Formats: sequence, structure tokens, C-alpha cells
Amino acid sequence: MTTLIVVLVIIALLVVAGVVMAKRVDRSSHDAVDRVRVQSQVRQTRLMADGPSRDVALLRQRLDAQLRAARAVLESPDGEVFRADGPTVLAEVTKSAHELDASLVAIGELTEAQQREALPAITAQVDQLIDTTDTACRTLLRTRAKTRSGELDALSSDIDFEAASLATYERERNDLTL
Repeated sequence: MTTLIVVLVIIALLVVAGVVMAKRVDRSSHDAVDRVRVQSQVRQTRLMADGPSRDVALLRQRLDAQLRAARAVLESPDGEVFRADGPTVLAEVTKSAHELDASLVAIGELTEAQQREALPAITAQVDQLIDTTDTACRTLLRTRAKTRSGELDALSSDIDFEAASLATYERERNDLTL
């Protein structure tokens, strides 16, 4: 009976380890595919002639880069950006980024003259979203650092108190000997 339980526990641990490894491999493969996609887009943009089509492609790349950076910082469930948790802010940023990206795709389909006319408004919106996202990420990182600093100060204070208590105990214990 005990060997059956041990075998079942070992099997359960192996399954859990397999799932964890599969998730890591899946994440790393997604990251690799994402890096290749971004590098390909950058190469294609470099080959484009100057003009509104290239400007659209550059805006899309900046927006995508900011969204990936924000995802890395904000998707942690323990992040607080004062008004909301990190994942909620990330969801709002992602929604806005997808809407702007869809607009950029639509602008890319227009004639060059129409693209030149549409670009200033969308560029301002992309810049605003990038600045807002950057501020949210920096705020979250500063908040984490301050929280961590406060926790370390409290830990240091607790250890100092314990050390003083130990010193008092050892001093008084020696006084109690007969």
C-alpha cells in the first residue's frame, strides 16, 4: 500500500515537472518566433524608400516594441500602478495599441497623399500611448522598488530588535547564574 502511494506521488511529481517544462519551452519558442518576426520587420522597413509608407511601418514597430516592453513589466499580478493593478493597465494599453495598429494598417492601404494627410494625427496618438505606457511601467517599477525598500527596512529593524533582545537575554542570563 505504501509503495503504491509513493509510486503515485512520484508519477504526480513527474507530470507536474513535465507541465512546467512544457510551459517554459512554449514560452521560449514564442519568444524566439517573436524576435525573428521583429527582426524581419526591421529589415523590411530599412529597405523601404522614405515616405509615408515607411513612416507607418516605423510607427507600427515603435508601438509593437512598447507593447512588448509593457507586457514584460505590467503582466505581473503583483504590480500596482496606484489606480489599478498592472494586468488591468496592460489590458487597456493592449486594446488601445491594437486599435491604433488597425488604424495604421488602414492608413497603409491609402494613397501616398492620403497617408501624408492622415499620419500627423495618428502619430500624435501613437506617441501619446507610448509615453503613457512608459510612465505606467516606470511608476510600477518605482512602486515595486519603494515597496521592496520598505520591506527591507522593516526586516532590518526586526533583525536589529532581535539582536538587541538576544544581547539582553545573554547579559541577564549570565546575571542569573548562582
